[in-house]
Amino acid sequence: MSLSLKSLDRICLLTVIVVLGLVGLWVLKQGAGQKSRISQEKALYARSVTSLNLAESNLQQLKTVLAATRNELTALKGRIPKATDIGGFLKQLDGLIKRRNMALITLQPLPEVKESYFAKIPIRLTVKGAFGDMCYLLYDLETMDRMLVAEKITISNDGIDEQCRVDLTLNIFGR
Repeated sequence: MSLSLKSLDRICLLTVIVVLGLVGLWVLKQGAGQKSRISQEKALYARSVTSLNLAESNLQQLKTVLAATRNELTALKGRIPKATDIGGFLKQLDGLIKRRNMALITLQPLPEVKESYFAKIPIRLTVKGAFGDMCYLLYDLETMDRMLVAEKITISNDGIDEQCRVDLTLNIFGR
């Protein structure tokens, strides 16, 4: 059984077509796989960029909060002097009491209490004056450039005149 040259040409042509078809399919499959990998990498890149932008915005927010906290801490340190300077405080207190037309009845500094980062000196004082002036005096003490904490406020009226009596314990802080 001998093959004719024409049949041999057809077999070769068919073989070339099948091989080219198989190579074409293989190339298409490789292209589709590469396209799939590229789309996965793009999605991963997009997620990474989104995460990076979110992290950057969070970092900016944290920096803003940190700056605000630093400013608040600096302001607080400014309100708590290194030395307690009771004399300066008493002069300010006397000026506030006189400005509000009140009378200082007693002033008694108590022993200093040491804490880990600060010291506080409690001062008991008794003042007499009109109720409205008392409120303004407490506001003046609250807004003073020193850190003060008022404790144990007792307001009483003896009923004889319009004057009220305030017993107050103030804590003065120092570092």
